[in-house]
Formats: sequence, structure tokens, C-alpha cells
Amino acid sequence: MYTYYQKVKKLPRVCCFSKTCNSRKMWEKHADNHQGICLCFQYTEETNARDYNKHIFTQQGVICPLYEVIYVPSFNDPDAIDMSNSYRHTQASERGRTKKIDYIFEEECRIIYSRDVLENDILNYFESDLKGIIFGSRITRKNAELVYKTIQKNYETTIELYKSIETSDRDTVKIEKNT
Repeated sequence: MYTYYQKVKKLPRVCCFSKTCNSRKMWEKHADNHQGICLCFQYTEETNARDYNKHIFTQQGVICPLYEVIYVPSFNDPDAIDMSNSYRHTQASERGRTKKIDYIFEEECRIIYSRDVLENDILNYFESDLKGIIFGSRITRKNAELVYKTIQKNYETTIELYKSIETSDRDTVKIEKNT
């Protein structure tokens, strides 16, 4: 008999991405009020009949589909996944692709993958797929230097560096290449 923890451990994992990098709300909510960074990844796009057309390859050789989030007005019980149900994996996957419409500004895509596919539950990307880093407009010098030194130490490929600039527009920030 599985314990609740053992059942949860087997549920799919979710990794979230956004199609936009200039949303002021994103910088406020997910980058510590403009003090964080945004990682810019390359993905592969193709035309197909599946319910996704973008994906990211991992170092483990796994093709991870990028599913666009479906925004809905409300949930009956957003966190309820019946752990005794034999369809809990499907239920978790469907729940993992849905979000309340209040967050539509995020323009989110998600990778949903089975934990047993990845080694140590880590999703490793190819170094060449990280194309850029955007520094928040309020990042501390210490944190910016830490990111920069980490890139210099660990990456052989060129990663473009950008900065976000707050403007009078209440919905967006301006993104400029660091010089």
C-alpha cells in the first residue's frame, strides 16, 4: 500500500516559462520586484498535429514539450487531486496546464514531465540553449556580479546580457542590451 507521500512523489513535475520578458507584473511578482534575473532559452518549433508545437531538448536526451497554459475564469478546487484515483497522473497533468485567468499577463508555457524520466529529478538543459540573461532594474551590484562570474566560470558559449529598464508604461519594461 502506497503512502500519500509515495503517491505524490510519482506525480508529474512542472517547469514554467513565459513567452514575454517585458511584463512589469512579471518582474514585480516573480523577480523580487525587479531585483532578479530572467533567463532566455532557445526552443525548437515545429508544425505537428499534437497539442504542442514547441519543445526543449535536455541533456538526458528527453524531448520536453512546451504546453501553453490554458487560462480559466475559476477552479472548483484548484489543488484537489484525488490521490486514490487511478487517473491521478492525467488529472495532475491537466491541472498542471491550467491557471486562473488573473495570470494571463504571464503568457506561460510549461514543461510537464514524469519524475522517473530524469536523473535525480533534475531537468538539465544544453548550455547552448541559454541565449541570454536579463538583469532586473533593481538588482544589487553584488548579485549582478555573482551571476556574471557564474556565467564566466561555467559557460563556454556566449550569453547575451540585457537589462530591464522601468518606464512610465505601467504594463511593460524596456529591455536593452548591456554594453
